[in-house]
Amino acid sequence: MRNENDAEVVVQVETLLWSQADGQDVLDPTRDLIASPAVFTLPARGSQLIRVALRREPDARRELSYRLVVQEVPPAPDPDFMGLQSRAHEPAGVRRRAGAVAARLDCRPCASRTARSRHRAQSQ
Repeated sequence: MRNENDAEVVVQVETLLWSQADGQDVLDPTRDLIASPAVFTLPARGSQLIRVALRREPDARRELSYRLVVQEVPPAPDPDFMGLQSRAHEPAGVRRRAGAVAARLDCRPCASRTARSRHRAQSQ
């Protein structure tokens, strides 16, 4: 994740199990994935690597689907601020391939008043 602005920002990462029921997205908190660091300060013009690990065995019958929620922690109230707080849901999938585990995390750029994220991870 990279902050291309002149102010630091506090960021929180949450992992959620993703499914669908009756055509609607269902997001449930999960301990299957761990993101590290889960909360961090992204310095002005700085960057932070976010590592994501699977804490369980992959399911041999189906792909496991997750979402990473990357959210700005709001600063102290400022009556003159007229911007938006950023919150991005990023898909992550885990599936078993002939004797190997393949994990995929594809993230789109996310822009906000203080942070812009650019990250793509592939693991095989």
